Amino acid sequence: MDRSKRTVSAFVLVGAIVIPGVINYFLAQSGFGTLGTIVWALGYGAGVLVLWYVWLRPLDLSGPGRSDLREMDERPDDHSNRPQQGESVANDE
Repeated sequence: MDRSKRTVSAFVLVGAIVIPGVINYFLAQSGFGTLGTIVWALGYGAGVLVLWYVWLRPLDLSGPGRSDLREMDERPDDHSNRPQQGESVANDE
């Protein structure tokens, strides 16, 4: 991991977990426990959304599309024992 990725990871960690946690602590010590919990939950949730938007959203997690499957079916392959379209497969029991 290069230095810029470590820096971004550190900022996300601090921004998403540490800062809302510290704010929650000080609000709870001041008698505003519920407000502190809300601030922590919103900060943590915002951190999760940022992680999703920056790192997970750009990933292509889809399988092959219909056109990809057609191309695979049209390619000659070396599966001579593979049943042809329309043939039934008998159970060898």
